[in-house]
Amino acid sequence: MKHRQSALLLAIEVLVFGLAVGRAAQTFSTADVDRLVQSLAGYESQNDPAILRSIEAVIRYGGTEPRMLSYLEDQLLKLLQSEQATLSAKRFACHQLWMIGSEKSVPVLGEMLKHADTCEMACYALRSNPSHQTDTVLRDALSLVSPEDKIRIVNLLGERRSRDSFPLLVDLARGKDTQTGQAAMAALGKLGTMSAAEFLKQARQNAKAQAKDEITQAYLQCAQRLLEGGQKNEAIAIYKEVLPPPEPLWVRQAAVMGILQSGGESIPEEIIQVIRGDNARLRAAAISGLHAMPGRLVTLQMLTGLDSLSSPDQVLLIEVLTLREPKLVRNPITQKTESSDPQVRLAALAALGKIGDVSSVPILVKALTGTEGDKQTAMISLRQLKGDSINSVILSEMETAKDQVKADLIEILSDRQATEAVDAILKAAEGGNSIVQKAAYKALARLAGADKLKDILQVFLWKYNAETATEAERMIIAIAKKGDVSENSKLVQFASVALNLPEETQKPVCISLLRVLGGIGSEKALEFLTMVCWNPNVEIRDTAIRELTQWSDPVALPKLYELMEKTQEETTRILALRGYLRLLQVPSNRSCSETVTMMGSVRKYTLRTEDQRLVLSVLSTLNCIEALDMAAGFLDNTAVAQEAALAAVRIADRISAAEYKARIIIVMKKVLTIVQGGELGQQADAILKRAGS
Repeated sequence: MKHRQSALLLAIEVLVFGLAVGRAAQTFSTADVDRLVQSLAGYESQNDPAILRSIEAVIRYGGTEPRMLSYLEDQLLKLLQSEQATLSAKRFACHQLWMIGSEKSVPVLGEMLKHADTCEMACYALRSNPSHQTDTVLRDALSLVSPEDKIRIVNLLGERRSRDSFPLLVDLARGKDTQTGQAAMAALGKLGTMSAAEFLKQARQNAKAQAKDEITQAYLQCAQRLLEGGQKNEAIAIYKEVLPPPEPLWVRQAAVMGILQSGGESIPEEIIQVIRGDNARLRAAAISGLHAMPGRLVTLQMLTGLDSLSSPDQVLLIEVLTLREPKLVRNPITQKTESSDPQVRLAALAALGKIGDVSSVPILVKALTGTEGDKQTAMISLRQLKGDSINSVILSEMETAKDQVKADLIEILSDRQATEAVDAILKAAEGGNSIVQKAAYKALARLAGADKLKDILQVFLWKYNAETATEAERMIIAIAKKGDVSENSKLVQFASVALNLPEETQKPVCISLLRVLGGIGSEKALEFLTMVCWNPNVEIRDTAIRELTQWSDPVALPKLYELMEKTQEETTRILALRGYLRLLQVPSNRSCSETVTMMGSVRKYTLRTEDQRLVLSVLSTLNCIEALDMAAGFLDNTAVAQEAALAAVRIADRISAAEYKARIIIVMKKVLTIVQGGELGQQADAILKRAGS
């Protein structure tokens, strides 16, 4: 039966998907809906939700077929009346009736209101039902339900703004049941009528302290509903009533926001008095809420009162003013960048990033020489400024600025992606000190294209600065990688030139360029570095060797082998060996046995224990019998026997026990004589059993 039901659901999903894709060619049938609802009746929350998705799809794609949605409503109502349908199925049906329910749903849902296990789901379904009978059914059910469900129905009458329920809600609000009375008060607030407002006003006046807050909340809700309904004057009257002390702060703040939301051509006098008042939190609410009032006159009123405010309030108002018309507020806010109060000054500097124009650039540049806070805020604003001419004005300021400010402006131009500034930044690097050079090199790495590489190399070569060499190297690598192979040739040419510089200049420039060539990793760079490995200058030679041993491509393997073979220096041989073994682990189309053969060719250079351990580490990553044999060859070497045993176990675990059974058994038995138990011994035992030993 379960398989038959799954097949039915699958068929329905296919049908629904087909209808979603090709509505013009097909339509829903009543038989389809019958099958869906029939399958839904036994649904439990732990079941496959496919049936739910199918019914939702019928509603989603059946919006242009009212007849079919009406038929679905009928079938869902029958399900709700069925004693065999599960509560989960009924709950889902009610959720769908929230979307498609009509007047004919009301009687069935009305009956469900009377039962504790279905009242909540019925309320959900009735929430958006357009029928006027809904409110009647809800009211009729109030005397038949539990206190908890009574509160649920009262809340729903309020949400539906059931004005005909006003007398009943008033009676409930005056009743002895406290919880129902509170719910009724809240519902009256949601009605948003003057009758409800008058009742809530009287109730507030007569209420005890503990109940007054909840009634006030309903009163404010009523004012909001009146405002939304176009009864502006009535709403404002309520807000003005609750604005003065001794009302609690939260009530007064709500009143302020309500008055501001009511609009007007100018700031209401009540709000002006609040801003002039002595309650800081209420002032803050009023100032922050001014953004809700549009209009030029309101903006001018804000600007007029700006100087009379305290520093914290000026900061708040400046933030609000940044949302107004930029041309109107720019100059007054610019004046505040000269304020002696640091918080006001920072707020103004930050605001210029949002409302500033080209005239704001010199102001912000000047702030770069101020406090650290001024500088950081000004830099953020300079990055944010919008306008076609902003970059050119920043560039002009940069060319005449002192070193630190020049460096800051270079960083800003970089962040603004000002590629038009590349030549000027390069010029600054050529003539600047270390601070400027570092900033320039970082910027050029981001902004300059490969076409600028030759000019940049000339600056680097002839204006070499050891303090900025690292940034310069990173810059050159980044720029070279943007170009093609020809750009790498330029680097090799410059490195060749550097080799012929006077000795006092040659060494540092050469070392930097060799590191650059290593970072680029091209074929020409590899050839050049290989040649320099035999340079008579020790530092230059060591740099070339180290770059070669750090190569990322196996193409360098022959070069490293040649270096091992020919060098007379033990340190060089060790570095070359390590680089060689590292490159053997880089993925390639080389077979495992070929890799082992290459490792065997350098075995004669692995005389030190640490080098032998490195060989075993590489071997442990391989998966061929040749690797196992080589690892086994180290088992008699007591210095690395444990490492050899580990490598042998790892290799044996990966290769075919059937194909190499005899050899695996011999090696694993030898491993067991070395490790003598432990986790590695257990692994060796397992491999032996797998091999049939």
